[in-house]
Amino acid sequence: MTTSATHQKFQTIRSELNAAFVERSEMIDGSLVALLTKEHALLFGAPGAAKSALVRVLAGCFSDGRYYETLLSKFSTPEALFGPYSMKALAEDRHARATTNTAVDADFVFVDETYNANASVLTSMNALMNERVFHNGNAKIDCPLVSMFGATNVLPDDDDQSLNALHDRFMIRLETSYIKDRDNLKALLMRKLPKVSVKISMADLRTAQNEVAAMPINELAMDAMIDATSEISTKLSVEISDRRKFKAVAILQAYAWLLGDAEVTRDHIEILSSVFWTKLDNKREVAEIISRYGDPTPSRVANLLSCASDTMAEFEKAIRTTDPVARKNAGATALKEVANIRTMLLEECNTATARNKARVNDALEEIKYTHKRIAMKTAEAMGTKL
Repeated sequence: MTTSATHQKFQTIRSELNAAFVERSEMIDGSLVALLTKEHALLFGAPGAAKSALVRVLAGCFSDGRYYETLLSKFSTPEALFGPYSMKALAEDRHARATTNTAVDADFVFVDETYNANASVLTSMNALMNERVFHNGNAKIDCPLVSMFGATNVLPDDDDQSLNALHDRFMIRLETSYIKDRDNLKALLMRKLPKVSVKISMADLRTAQNEVAAMPINELAMDAMIDATSEISTKLSVEISDRRKFKAVAILQAYAWLLGDAEVTRDHIEILSSVFWTKLDNKREVAEIISRYGDPTPSRVANLLSCASDTMAEFEKAIRTTDPVARKNAGATALKEVANIRTMLLEECNTATARNKARVNDALEEIKYTHKRIAMKTAEAMGTKL
């Protein structure tokens, strides 16, 4: 088990981010893994789903990290990322940009509305993302970039090569949606933008990255990843490059480290469901294939919680009717569905590993709370008391 002081700092950050950004655990873990592996992450989802807020809070955790963000549109020029041309350089008959306080000298870069940019901007991002360099006139500048975070509510079309080239550079792709749980939404609306209590330095991050690189990998985990990628390529016609497979190993190491485990096992390949999907049409199928080669418990628990969330949402719509019989029936139906979900979770608990048993128990607590809320709201709607 990983217990270093640096790891404990990351655990505190992870815990506080999950408390502040409810229903965003996948996005939080994926973003932290991106930092630990020096990879880039794409946050995909509807506007106003806390994508930019999470990146800003995460960047604010670093005491000495430099942060830069920009919003792109079809009218954006490379100046939005790399700064304007230097007037001093132009006076000397040189074409060079004034790159201070731009993406060139930033440790963390956030590019909002990434895919709204035109081809010239997209092309200019390639060297920064791949080689961490910027060609400023005749000079080549080495850039300190750790990770670039992109945010978008649209994905590139298959025939748009300029967008697809950029899309491939986002190793981790995280989808988010609006908050489903009513109480979570209420709590969010009454809360200010959170701040994490722990500050970490860039030296801490480098220490964490070194610990991640030293994380041992179980051979069964490697076999599981190879078999999963083979099935994804064969059944879904999704091409996965050797480069992406190679980088996926580091992502597995980072995820295992983040969870505090001693080595990478098959349990950890669930994180690869955020690595190998290419478009929404294959996202769910990729996740299903990966879950079969790893421990399927996390995927099944997530699906059951999603079902419970959908049940709660449908119940809250139905309970607004003025028909008392319909309200009663809506409550009875929702309670029965939640009870069935609880039964399935108990079955999962009987076969879960020690680490996943804790995850199932957390889910059971959530289901218990959901059941209580439905019962109370039904009683209120019927004018009775529990």
